[in-house]
Amino acid sequence: MKSYYFILLSIFLFTFTYTVPASAYEYSLSVRTTYMQGCFLEDPPDFSNQSKVYLKMKRCLCMMDNFEERYSEKQFIDLFNHEDKMYSWQKRELDEFVKKSIKSCL
Repeated sequence: MKSYYFILLSIFLFTFTYTVPASAYEYSLSVRTTYMQGCFLEDPPDFSNQSKVYLKMKRCLCMMDNFEERYSEKQFIDLFNHEDKMYSWQKRELDEFVKKSIKSCL
């Protein structure tokens, strides 16, 4: 059952990768896919409710767009590579950015 949603997520991501307006930075497909998988599966929606699945994908895509507006691909990868370190500047930067950006994606 989960493989079905992985395929659905991949198709959805692939579709939006080529239809979203150009951002300040354009991340590679592998970075976008990895982010979307992590975002979508971090707190998975109820898969029996299609509208919740759609809203979760929409929020993840919105945050991805926000990241692409602000950070280069290298900066983006650096932020997530060190997010687990409690007092790192990357964790503070990431937390602050998400707090500001999430409002526009709700």
